[in-house]
Amino acid sequence: MIQAVAFRLGERHFALPIGIVKEVLKSFSLTRLPQASPHVAGVMNLRGMIVPVVDLRIFLEVSEYSLRPHLVVAELGKEWVGFMVDKILPVCWLPPDSPSLLHLAALFRRDEEISLL
Repeated sequence: MIQAVAFRLGERHFALPIGIVKEVLKSFSLTRLPQASPHVAGVMNLRGMIVPVVDLRIFLEVSEYSLRPHLVVAELGKEWVGFMVDKILPVCWLPPDSPSLLHLAALFRRDEEISLL
């Protein structure tokens, strides 16, 4: 079993392994990036560190949209990335093969390299 931070996107539930989650924020401010991919919401300053923020609703093609998204900041390799989500749910335990458990390296893998933007 894997302990995970659960969250909701629209009516769907997902989770990230707790070991990679660094922050959970209920409010945040973004700086938009001109000409960025549609799923890149912008960047934020997190205690002096510039963190790219991905809108998972766009990336995972979830049609429902929250007016007050929350942010889960996760560490991918040596980089921190923020993920906009609709609601943070309680920490849970999931089997490693759970379809709700997001394996971010697989989500962002392109041409054998992890690509965030």
